[in-house]
Amino acid sequence: MNWEAIGAVGETVGGIGVIVTLIYLAIQVRQNTRNIHDNVTSLQVNAYQDLISRITNVNTLTITNSELAALLLKAQTDPRSLDEVELNRYSSYLLTLLRHADMAYLQYERGLLDRERFLSALGPFHGMIRQHPVARAFVKAVIETEGSIFVPAFRAEIGALLEEVERGAGPIVPNRYLRQIIADLDR
Repeated sequence: MNWEAIGAVGETVGGIGVIVTLIYLAIQVRQNTRNIHDNVTSLQVNAYQDLISRITNVNTLTITNSELAALLLKAQTDPRSLDEVELNRYSSYLLTLLRHADMAYLQYERGLLDRERFLSALGPFHGMIRQHPVARAFVKAVIETEGSIFVPAFRAEIGALLEEVERGAGPIVPNRYLRQIIADLDR
Protein backbone atom coordinates (compact mmCIF):
# COMPACT_ATOMS: atom_id res chain seq x y z
CA MET A 1 0.00 0.00 0.00
CA ASN A 2 1.36 3.38 -0.88
CA TRP A 3 1.19 6.58 1.06
CA GLU A 4 -1.46 8.09 -1.23
CA ALA A 5 -3.85 5.22 -0.52
CA ILE A 6 -3.20 5.48 3.21
CA GLY A 7 -3.85 9.24 2.99
CA ALA A 8 -7.10 8.67 1.08
CA VAL A 9 -8.31 6.14 3.68
CA GLY A 10 -7.37 8.59 6.45
CA GLU A 11 -9.30 11.41 4.75
CA THR A 12 -12.33 9.15 4.28
CA VAL A 13 -12.25 8.06 7.93
CA GLY A 14 -11.78 11.69 8.99
CA GLY A 15 -14.71 12.78 6.78
CA ILE A 16 -16.92 10.07 8.28
CA GLY A 17 -15.87 11.24 11.76
CA VAL A 18 -16.84 14.82 10.91
CA ILE A 19 -20.24 13.67 9.59
CA VAL A 20 -20.87 11.55 12.71
CA THR A 21 -19.87 14.52 14.90
CA LEU A 22 -22.21 16.87 13.01
CA ILE A 23 -25.10 14.40 13.34
CA TYR A 24 -24.39 14.07 17.06
CA LEU A 25 -24.28 17.87 17.48
CA ALA A 26 -27.55 18.28 15.53
CA ILE A 27 -29.22 15.74 17.83
CA GLN A 28 -27.86 17.54 20.91
CA VAL A 29 -29.02 20.96 19.65
CA ARG A 30 -32.47 19.53 18.93
CA GLN A 31 -32.72 17.97 22.40
CA ASN A 32 -31.47 21.20 24.00
CA THR A 33 -34.06 23.22 22.08
CA ARG A 34 -36.80 20.83 23.20
CA ASN A 35 -35.56 21.08 26.82
CA ILE A 36 -35.54 24.89 26.65
CA HIS A 37 -39.09 24.87 25.26
CA ASP A 38 -40.21 22.49 28.00
CA ASN A 39 -38.56 24.69 30.67
CA VAL A 40 -40.26 27.83 29.32
CA THR A 41 -43.60 26.03 29.27
CA SER A 42 -43.01 24.86 32.83
CA LEU A 43 -42.20 28.42 33.93
CA GLN A 44 -45.37 29.70 32.24
CA VAL A 45 -47.53 27.07 33.92
CA ASN A 46 -45.92 27.74 37.32
CA ALA A 47 -46.40 31.49 36.92
CA TYR A 48 -50.06 31.06 36.08
CA GLN A 49 -50.58 28.56 38.90
CA ASP A 50 -49.03 31.06 41.31
CA LEU A 51 -51.42 33.76 40.13
CA ILE A 52 -54.39 31.43 40.40
CA SER A 53 -53.26 30.57 43.92
CA ARG A 54 -53.15 34.27 44.79
CA ILE A 55 -56.61 34.81 43.30
CA THR A 56 -57.89 31.86 45.31
CA ASN A 57 -56.36 33.30 48.48
CA VAL A 58 -58.05 36.66 47.88
CA ASN A 59 -61.38 34.98 47.14
CA THR A 60 -61.01 32.69 50.16
CA LEU A 61 -60.45 35.72 52.39
CA THR A 62 -63.65 37.30 51.14
CA ILE A 63 -65.61 34.05 51.44
CA THR A 64 -64.37 32.92 54.86
CA ASN A 65 -63.88 36.25 56.59
CA SER A 66 -67.31 37.73 57.19
CA GLU A 67 -65.75 40.87 58.66
CA LEU A 68 -63.85 41.52 55.41
CA ALA A 69 -66.92 40.69 53.31
CA ALA A 70 -68.95 43.17 55.39
CA LEU A 71 -66.22 45.80 55.01
CA LEU A 72 -66.16 45.38 51.21
CA LEU A 73 -69.94 45.61 51.05
CA LYS A 74 -69.96 48.68 53.29
CA ALA A 75 -67.23 50.30 51.16
CA GLN A 76 -69.34 49.64 48.08
CA THR A 77 -72.72 50.74 49.46
CA ASP A 78 -71.89 53.40 52.06
CA PRO A 79 -68.22 54.44 51.80
CA ARG A 80 -68.75 57.65 53.78
CA SER A 81 -69.58 55.62 56.88
CA LEU A 82 -66.15 53.91 56.98
CA ASP A 83 -64.18 54.78 60.10
CA GLU A 84 -60.39 55.24 60.09
CA VAL A 85 -59.62 51.59 60.84
CA GLU A 86 -61.98 50.44 58.10
CA LEU A 87 -60.48 52.90 55.64
CA ASN A 88 -57.04 51.58 56.48
CA ARG A 89 -58.11 47.95 56.02
CA TYR A 90 -59.94 48.75 52.79
CA SER A 91 -56.98 50.63 51.31
CA SER A 92 -54.67 47.77 52.30
CA TYR A 93 -57.00 45.31 50.59
CA LEU A 94 -57.05 47.47 47.44
CA LEU A 95 -53.26 47.76 47.48
CA THR A 96 -53.06 43.96 47.79
CA LEU A 97 -55.21 43.61 44.67
CA LEU A 98 -53.12 46.23 42.90
CA ARG A 99 -49.89 44.39 43.82
CA HIS A 100 -51.45 41.18 42.54
CA ALA A 101 -52.21 42.95 39.24
CA ASP A 102 -48.65 44.31 39.18
CA MET A 103 -47.24 40.78 39.57
CA ALA A 104 -49.49 39.52 36.79
CA TYR A 105 -48.29 42.38 34.59
CA LEU A 106 -44.64 41.59 35.32
CA GLN A 107 -45.19 37.98 34.32
CA TYR A 108 -47.04 39.10 31.19
CA GLU A 109 -44.29 41.57 30.33
CA ARG A 110 -41.62 38.86 30.74
CA GLY A 111 -43.52 36.49 28.44
CA LEU A 112 -44.58 34.07 31.16
CA LEU A 113 -48.28 34.86 30.58
CA ASP A 114 -50.03 35.52 27.31
CA ARG A 115 -52.46 38.46 27.05
CA GLU A 116 -55.53 36.29 27.63
CA ARG A 117 -54.12 34.75 30.84
CA PHE A 118 -52.95 38.16 32.03
CA LEU A 119 -56.44 39.62 31.64
CA SER A 120 -57.91 36.54 33.32
CA ALA A 121 -55.55 36.99 36.27
CA LEU A 122 -56.80 40.57 36.63
CA GLY A 123 -60.35 39.30 37.26
CA PRO A 124 -60.60 40.07 41.00
CA PHE A 125 -58.97 43.45 40.53
CA HIS A 126 -61.14 44.29 37.54
CA GLY A 127 -64.27 43.25 39.40
CA MET A 128 -63.34 45.42 42.37
CA ILE A 129 -62.75 48.59 40.37
CA ARG A 130 -65.88 47.94 38.34
CA GLN A 131 -68.17 47.41 41.34
CA HIS A 132 -66.68 49.94 43.73
CA PRO A 133 -66.44 53.58 42.59
CA VAL A 134 -64.32 54.37 45.65
CA ALA A 135 -61.91 51.56 44.74
CA ARG A 136 -61.74 52.88 41.19
CA ALA A 137 -60.96 56.42 42.42
CA PHE A 138 -58.37 55.07 44.89
CA VAL A 139 -56.58 53.03 42.22
CA LYS A 140 -56.65 55.98 39.83
CA ALA A 141 -55.11 58.23 42.49
CA VAL A 142 -52.42 55.66 43.28
CA ILE A 143 -51.34 55.13 39.67
CA GLU A 144 -51.45 58.83 38.84
CA THR A 145 -49.39 59.86 41.86
CA GLU A 146 -46.01 61.33 40.95
CA GLY A 147 -43.29 58.94 42.07
CA SER A 148 -45.74 56.05 42.24
CA ILE A 149 -44.35 52.74 43.47
CA PHE A 150 -45.53 51.14 40.21
CA VAL A 151 -43.60 51.17 36.93
CA PRO A 152 -44.90 53.47 34.16
CA ALA A 153 -45.88 50.62 31.80
CA PHE A 154 -48.04 48.99 34.48
CA ARG A 155 -49.58 52.33 35.39
CA ALA A 156 -50.46 52.87 31.72
CA GLU A 157 -52.03 49.39 31.52
CA ILE A 158 -54.16 50.04 34.62
CA GLY A 159 -55.02 53.52 33.34
CA ALA A 160 -56.35 51.94 30.13
CA LEU A 161 -58.32 49.41 32.20
CA LEU A 162 -59.82 52.24 34.28
CA GLU A 163 -60.86 54.07 31.11
CA GLU A 164 -62.49 50.87 29.84
CA VAL A 165 -64.41 50.51 33.10
CA GLU A 166 -65.50 54.17 33.03
CA ARG A 167 -66.85 53.65 29.49
CA GLY A 168 -68.80 50.66 30.80
CA ALA A 169 -66.86 48.20 28.65
CA GLY A 170 -65.30 44.97 29.79
CA PRO A 171 -66.46 41.66 31.16
CA ILE A 172 -69.60 41.16 33.22
CA VAL A 173 -68.94 41.29 36.94
CA PRO A 174 -70.08 38.03 38.60
CA ASN A 175 -72.05 39.71 41.42
CA ARG A 176 -74.03 41.85 39.02
CA TYR A 177 -74.54 38.89 36.74
CA LEU A 178 -75.90 36.84 39.66
CA ARG A 179 -78.19 39.70 40.69
CA GLN A 180 -79.57 39.81 37.15
CA ILE A 181 -80.18 36.03 37.15
CA ILE A 182 -81.98 36.26 40.52
CA ALA A 183 -84.07 39.19 39.27
CA ASP A 184 -84.99 37.23 36.14
CA LEU A 185 -86.13 34.32 38.33
CA ASP A 186 -88.62 36.60 40.04
CA ARG A 187 -90.28 37.48 36.72
